Amino acid sequence: MRSEPSLIEFEMAYQSHVDSDRIRFAIKQTEQFGGFADKKYQARAIPRPVTPNRRAESSTV
Repeated sequence: MRSEPSLIEFEMAYQSHVDSDRIRFAIKQTEQFGGFADKKYQARAIPRPVTPNRRAESSTV
């Protein structure tokens, strides 16, 4: 004999579904508009200054 899911189980399943939809939406938005934003900000990108630690890291690699 099988009982129906409890309210907590139903709510958790529903929230999981909503979260999955939000993640899919975020991925679609990132794919659609992410490339444009990257190109826009790359054109204005300022190179990071080299610090003593970064010089040491680059010379050991």
